[in-house]
Amino acid sequence: MAPSRSFDDRAASPPPCRCFTSPPPAHSLRSTSAHPLPVHSAPDLHPPARHFSVWSKRRLSAAPPASAEVPREGPSHGGPATGDGNRRAAWHESNVARSLATNARRLQRQLRRLAVCHGRHLNLGVAVVHLPSGQSANVRAARQFPLASVAKLPLLFAAAHAIHCPCPCHSAHRPHTPALPLASCTSGSGSITGDFLSSRGLTLSTVLQVREEDKCIGSGVMWSLPSGTAVTLHQCLSLMNCVSDNTAADLVFKAVGWPCVSGLLHSHGARDTSVHLTQRQAYLLALGLCSDLREPYGRARAESWQGLSLAQQRRVAGRAEGESRAVSVGDMRALEEASLHVQRAQGDKGYRNDYRIAAAMDNQGSPADMAHLLSALCSARLLPSPPATGLCLHTMAMQEYGRRRLPFYLPPSTPVLHKTGSILGIVNAAGIIPLPRPPSPLLAHRTHSVKHLPLLPTQPASPHSSVSSSPSTSFTAPPLSPSSRLPAIEHAEGRDCMHPLAVGEGGAVVVAAFVDGVWRQHEREAEYVIARASKLAYDTWGGNRRLRRMLSARERRRWLLPE
Repeated sequence: MAPSRSFDDRAASPPPCRCFTSPPPAHSLRSTSAHPLPVHSAPDLHPPARHFSVWSKRRLSAAPPASAEVPREGPSHGGPATGDGNRRAAWHESNVARSLATNARRLQRQLRRLAVCHGRHLNLGVAVVHLPSGQSANVRAARQFPLASVAKLPLLFAAAHAIHCPCPCHSAHRPHTPALPLASCTSGSGSITGDFLSSRGLTLSTVLQVREEDKCIGSGVMWSLPSGTAVTLHQCLSLMNCVSDNTAADLVFKAVGWPCVSGLLHSHGARDTSVHLTQRQAYLLALGLCSDLREPYGRARAESWQGLSLAQQRRVAGRAEGESRAVSVGDMRALEEASLHVQRAQGDKGYRNDYRIAAAMDNQGSPADMAHLLSALCSARLLPSPPATGLCLHTMAMQEYGRRRLPFYLPPSTPVLHKTGSILGIVNAAGIIPLPRPPSPLLAHRTHSVKHLPLLPTQPASPHSSVSSSPSTSFTAPPLSPSSRLPAIEHAEGRDCMHPLAVGEGGAVVVAAFVDGVWRQHEREAEYVIARASKLAYDTWGGNRRLRRMLSARERRRWLLPE
């Protein structure tokens, strides 16, 4: 067995960034509930069973205790309220809390049964968080899995933070920032000569130039663009999440910088997640284009890589990328075809060797960390401003891949905001699923302040629209071929706009499901397991009409009674 790898390496920790020295400030997106609930642990809102049994047997017509303050009747309280009403509200609160905890335990059992039933062919790790209540259900959620393309979600969050960050730490002169091989960047005021950004910082209209040494094989269309093509950061973010473009993800990674990405993860407690490899670096290491790893292809090489610390892995990956600057996309494709030919010739042994290499030499993360980041994004604790949160949510809503995973068993009208990832033997998915609207609008008002969110287009722009249709692309760029046009997002001014989560005012549920150890004939089974976990979470919190009525009644009690 390969030794487990810990990413909490003090020597490899990034230099402190002033963006993350304190938690992001709260703004209008934060829940209006008077009692904020944690995300990781299920809150203990109900009294012990013995107290509840006494409450349930107590007559509601009994006199209130002397210390209880009975609110007076008046318009400020929404109507009359008596001591019986206070007791009835307290009893209802405990009943709702017990129902929430019971549903979470039932979902926990269902997910564990799902993992056991399919454990012969794959390894499932899933984390589910119900945002309005904070209840969670986890199965192997703390275990590290290869992230594959799900690692592009932290890149999106870090880019949105860098764009809307008010502090001047993202400047061209940062002596503590390690030099990384960056793409050529230009902005409206001129070229950027520093390591990362100009003094004005990143904007959505910042122009990145695609070079031959920046291209990466795999999913996406930017690898087919001619060298020297200029694209905007907005287009890279859209392609990175819409069609999971690897080249666009590497351009965003190099523009934002590893310290910003790692600082964002560590500041929000994602200690089991590390995004330190670009997509091109992961491919180069997996194809054997590295002079530092000379072990035989297979388990020995994977164990040698996992035995390195995070700082050593970054140095080895940087040297591999520097040594392979002359390797083009065609050369990488030829090496990949040769590797597949050897794998077919060796049969199961070749597939097992390739899987170990692909799983080891990739960014690692846990379902619990990813669910925590998505929960913090929805509750406005992840990013410093509503525009940054709106940018991330709107970009996640443009996902075109993975229809057979999280959204497969959900109603067709459910707008799932998700990101998928797939490499050899790895099938991942993580996203936000809005729940149906509750019978009463009070729960929606208390759990989501969607009216304060930034306005965004109701329908995202087509990914096949021309690049010249974007108002932000006023630069001169070489014409793109019809088969590889970049998406453009139109401005929301003068259009019918709404937030992606406004269609689900009953709250939302976060699902992060990672599957590894998948053999070729069981890829559809892995997708089914992810879709089934998503359906179980949706039915537990969105399909339970009795619980929805109880939640609505609880919010109605809180609305009528004083805080």
